[in-house]
Amino acid sequence: FFSTCLYFTMAPAVGKTWDIEDIDKQVPKDFKGSTEVTSFFRKHKPLTPAHKKFYSKITRRIPADRVYADELRTFAFSVDASVYRLIPQMIVRVENTKEVQDCLAVARECNVPITFRAAGTSLSGQAQSDSILVLLRHSWKKTEISDDASVATFGPGVIGAHANRFLAPYGKKIGPDPSSISSCMMGGIASNNSSGMCCGTKQNIYNTLHSLRIVFCDGTLLDTADPVSREAFRKSHPTFLEGISELARDVLSDKTLTDRIRHKYTMKNTTGYALNALVDYTDPVDIAAHLMIGSEGTLGFLDEIRIFTCVEHKDKASCLVLFPDLYTAGLCTAALKKEPVYAVEIMDNICVQSVAEKPGMPALAKTLRGDESALLVETRGANPQELQKQIDRLIQVIKGFKTLNAVEFSKDPVLCGQWWDIRKGLIPSVAAVREPGSSVIIEDFVSPVHMLADMCVEMRRIFVKHGWKTEEVYILGHALEGNIHIIFAQPNLGKPENALKFDELMVELCDAIVNKFDGSLKGEHGTGRNVAPFVELEWGKKALEIMKRIKTLYDPRGLLNPGVILNDNAKAHCENLKGMPLTSEVVDKCMECGFCESVCASLDVSLTPRQRITVQREISRLRESGENAKLLKTLENEFNYLGEETCAACSWCATSCPVGINTGKLTKNLRRVKSELTKPTGVTSLFKPKPTSLSMFAAKRFGLLVGCASTALTAASWVHYFLGSRIMYFLAQTARKILPIPNWLPTIPAPARSIRQKPSTGKPKVVVYHPCGSRMMGGKSNVDPTRNDLTVVTENVLEKAGYEAVYPKGLDGMCCGLAFHSKGFFETNDWKTNESIEAIWEASEGGKWPVLCDGASCVAHFKEAKGQKAKALKFYEPFEFAKLYVVDKVDITPTTEKVAVHVTCSANHMGLTGTIKEVMKTLAPNNVFPEHVYCCGWAGDRGFNYPELNKASLKYLKKGVEGCSKGYSNNQTCEVGLSFHSGIPYRSVLHLIDDVASAKL
Repeated sequence: FFSTCLYFTMAPAVGKTWDIEDIDKQVPKDFKGSTEVTSFFRKHKPLTPAHKKFYSKITRRIPADRVYADELRTFAFSVDASVYRLIPQMIVRVENTKEVQDCLAVARECNVPITFRAAGTSLSGQAQSDSILVLLRHSWKKTEISDDASVATFGPGVIGAHANRFLAPYGKKIGPDPSSISSCMMGGIASNNSSGMCCGTKQNIYNTLHSLRIVFCDGTLLDTADPVSREAFRKSHPTFLEGISELARDVLSDKTLTDRIRHKYTMKNTTGYALNALVDYTDPVDIAAHLMIGSEGTLGFLDEIRIFTCVEHKDKASCLVLFPDLYTAGLCTAALKKEPVYAVEIMDNICVQSVAEKPGMPALAKTLRGDESALLVETRGANPQELQKQIDRLIQVIKGFKTLNAVEFSKDPVLCGQWWDIRKGLIPSVAAVREPGSSVIIEDFVSPVHMLADMCVEMRRIFVKHGWKTEEVYILGHALEGNIHIIFAQPNLGKPENALKFDELMVELCDAIVNKFDGSLKGEHGTGRNVAPFVELEWGKKALEIMKRIKTLYDPRGLLNPGVILNDNAKAHCENLKGMPLTSEVVDKCMECGFCESVCASLDVSLTPRQRITVQREISRLRESGENAKLLKTLENEFNYLGEETCAACSWCATSCPVGINTGKLTKNLRRVKSELTKPTGVTSLFKPKPTSLSMFAAKRFGLLVGCASTALTAASWVHYFLGSRIMYFLAQTARKILPIPNWLPTIPAPARSIRQKPSTGKPKVVVYHPCGSRMMGGKSNVDPTRNDLTVVTENVLEKAGYEAVYPKGLDGMCCGLAFHSKGFFETNDWKTNESIEAIWEASEGGKWPVLCDGASCVAHFKEAKGQKAKALKFYEPFEFAKLYVVDKVDITPTTEKVAVHVTCSANHMGLTGTIKEVMKTLAPNNVFPEHVYCCGWAGDRGFNYPELNKASLKYLKKGVEGCSKGYSNNQTCEVGLSFHSGIPYRSVLHLIDDVASAKL
């Protein structure tokens, strides 16, 4: 707080004029607060000579701040959703095709293997490397849609759900729909030939592929949609193309092998390379392109993916039906395969139990205790009449089997959405109920659909034989395609005896799938390392030799993702297994799936939630084992910035996690531990008291601190007024290089005017609570010349709606406590929160009147407070308050301006997104919610101290608000960063209400 006061003394809030692009030009590129952290070599495990050479050469082509070789980040970035862990020697984050080509060129020169990774949500170990791991950054987001929306082009970094969002206005979607679609990227979807719940085999990437841009191992770029590029490639690579043609001839000359290939691909199959390309196409360029699909980064880099889009039917219905046992559910699926059904998902009883409490699940699900199982069925129609006809037919089919509940289809998009969200999140949900500390293993088998029931029974028998209990093995999957996922846990997977147990299990499982059911060892999760030793078992020796020839043609030196798909090590599937050490009850159930990463504020700055968890697990393991004190100290020290200080603790990750794991809570707990462990001794204790004591000292004098900050803002604003934004910004950034002072931005408003209680008018009352951020920064701004004081605006809105504003006594010294809670000072938070609650309780006359607080984060914090008074008070942020207390009581003339809207983290957590959209439709119908903008990264005071977090979080904002005149939100501190990085002024929505509303006559 004192450093904040010092900051306000130096850097006031009001400025004359500003332009973000001009300001950026004035600031040195190396000023404190860049969006990356300088790399350094690992201290404990030196790089190999070849990798030192690679580092030296690659940093001449790619900035060193995007090449990581330190111990913490190489460990953190090693994590993916699989049960494997290989720690890379180096991480390289690439931004464009040229940098990919540079990486390949240097890798060839240094003879070091290289692996590409998109989102890291794959489950078979295919995104692991102990050499060079190349990561895609946010620049790989190219999206183009043809005029008729029949073809769409995506960069490999486009998230699958975002691709569907872009296509939705055209009534189209991408074919694949994996459960990780909200996190996985198009590069990974294509490289794994992912499918999912509804796409089957007809709508996977292979069968909807239009064309590709490929970067081959030698750096050559081929665009298979461009005749010029194709012709150039034919001239430059005749030997390669002749080799492809020769492979196709060899396959087609063997009728047995050709028939085998065609049969195998009537089912889902991602084991080995896409041999169907050799029988489906004749042009070697087309064959080469289709061989890239499902190749898991072992043949080249997918620079762009063009696909034929699929129709997204509006008329659809779903049914969740329970059966007495898994076998009956399997038999029903076989019957449904012949009917007009779009998807059938199977869930055994243990899966159902893990999600029985989720909204939408039938009450009966909570009572099941035996072998009961569920099918989630969806059908879609071209029109409502066709849909109903299909529903009637499906009900008739399902009723031919014994069911435990009524067979009823629902067309309610909310209920159906709940069911399918449950299914999408089922893998991490199931993983969360495992024994803490055990590793999660997921297998992905396929049989012909008519053998599904028998396969499920056989899989369970094998698991029981090898020591697992029935209730420890979860069976779910895409039943309509005969594709099941088996999830099970194994404690202490690193122990040799447990790895051996896993090995023996896998050998028998794979033998049964191939020899009893003639199925696929991988239906959609990719071969990876998990079944690489079993490719020959499934395909036979001749097909394996064809695959080896494919690998040699594309990658003669074996540098691209070695060990994946093809692996001569018969034990590769049970080596490099990942443990899950206990670290905190808050996150111990995490399976490291990565669903959280796409919405993380620090994604491009430091670590993601998944990476924070995996590093904390390693730190806990090292503490427990005592095996490497030097490494432990290194990880602890590096985690301070990369893990703790740059975590926004906004908990947005919890909303993306199917089981609600809140890494923000973990961060706050770590901050608390840090504050409690800080114990100054001797004379220094007189001048540097323990942080917890200092926090309480600040809390008890909070009004004085706020007053000092406000006074400094007011006084120093004149300096800013005369210097202007550019010079002030440059001086502030220069000062930050010398002094540990907070960041300053020209968009910080001046302090709000003093709050004075007006005489009572006898009207209904509303208790107004202005947070400390609004009191210090709720005033006028030269960046936004028409902006009025937030305190004045609030009173105006209430007066127009017929209310009287009342303020809690001592408001100037109040704080909701969040400022202390976010730093780990939980006791101080409790004291400060209770102090405010008591004053608000009195002002509301015992909870009689609603409480309007213009800061959504404070409202969320108050709602989480303990005690009867806190629970009885009715707290509202501006949007919800407007909906319930204002909109119907005033006359509104909506603005015609195009405006932007930001949903803050707290508003999202409180489930107010729908309310915000409803209110904005009334106030400003022409509004936009910018894509890919989640937490703004300001996070209380993080924006002052770690501006790189705010900058990275809002990297897509300026493009998203093009054409907008203003932006609106419900948190003053957030609006500072939003204004700066968008180039338009952001205000509280109360300003908009004041502008468009008038009192009813």
